[in-house]
Amino acid sequence: MKIYRNATYKQSFKEFLNLSNFSLSRENIGEKKWYADLYKQILKEITIPDTHLNKIYNSRYFKQFYSDSELNTFKKKWKNSEPILPNGYNRELNQAENEFNNGNTKKSIELLFNVLRKTPDHPMALNNLGIIHWRSGDVKTARLYLNRAHQLEPSNEVILSNLKKSMI
Repeated sequence: MKIYRNATYKQSFKEFLNLSNFSLSRENIGEKKWYADLYKQILKEITIPDTHLNKIYNSRYFKQFYSDSELNTFKKKWKNSEPILPNGYNRELNQAENEFNNGNTKKSIELLFNVLRKTPDHPMALNNLGIIHWRSGDVKTARLYLNRAHQLEPSNEVILSNLKKSMI
């Protein structure tokens, strides 16, 4: 069952629940909570790679409850946001991930090196270069990048996991 956002859904709920005085109201609104400022900042700063957006919005759960038009609107909301970059380079990292996932390894490496030119010890850029080399079969170079990333952020679970996988 899909609930479409039009005037008939209120009537449908009234009939289904057998309530004459029924109305829906929005109550759980992040902008009105104690964490509203943090919530707004996160919404402004977040970038989500296309691969993640597609995985989320192409799932059977979303497709069950939303039309294709609505799903496209949701995707655009996240794609069109221009984030304030916390470390200055998340946009390039996300773009590099998107390029790699779309088969553009050369462009992905170029973007990661752009990050490293600005911040030579950027752990996630080093991690991502390690992954690219590992997936292309250059395990020795992959380990060099992953070891350096791990030295810089030893408590980062993602980097540690990737380093372990490269050892197998």
